Amino acid sequence: MTQPAKAEDDVMTGEGVSVERLDRLADDVHEIKSGVESLGKRLDANAEGFRKDIRHLDAKLDSNLGEVRGDIRHLDAKLDSNLGEVRGDIKRLDEKFDAKLDSSIGEVKSDIRHLDTKLDSNIGEVRSDIKRLDEKFDAKLDSNIGEVKGDIKRLDSKIDRNLAWTISFIVAGITVLGLLIEFRV
Repeated sequence: MTQPAKAEDDVMTGEGVSVERLDRLADDVHEIKSGVESLGKRLDANAEGFRKDIRHLDAKLDSNLGEVRGDIRHLDAKLDSNLGEVRGDIKRLDEKFDAKLDSSIGEVKSDIRHLDTKLDSNIGEVRSDIKRLDEKFDAKLDSNIGEVKGDIKRLDSKIDRNLAWTISFIVAGITVLGLLIEFRV
C-alpha cells in the first residue's frame, strides 16, 4: 500500500486532492484491472483444456463404436457365409447339416460374447474417463473459483484501504479549510 505523501510535497487540485494521490489511485485501479483480466485468461485457458479432453474422449468413443460396428459387419458377413454353407449342406446331406450348423452357431455365440464383453469394457472405460474428467474439471473449477475469490477479497481490501485513506485525507482537508474559514471570520 502506498503511503500518503507529505502535505508540503503534494500538488493540490482544485478539489483538495493531490495529483500524486490521484495518480496512485489510477495505478491501483490499473493493477486491479490487470489482475481481473489475468484471472479471466486463466479461466479461459482451463476451459479450453477441458474442451480438448472432452473432444478426445468423444473421438475415442467414436473410434470404439466404429470398431464394434466393424466387428458386427464382419460377424454379419460371417453369418451370411455360414448360412449359405449350411443351406448347401442341407440340400446335399442332412447329417452334415447338423454338425456344421452346431459349429457355426458356436462360433457366432463366441463372437457375440466376445463383442459383448468388448463393448461392456469400452463403455466402462469411457464412463470411467468421463467421471475422471468430470472430477478433474470440478476440482480445477473449485480451485479457480477459490483463487478468484481470494484475489477479489485482496483487491476489495486494497480498494477499501485506499478509499479510507482518501476519505480521511478529504476530511482532514475540510477540517483545515473549516479552521481557516473560522480563523478569518
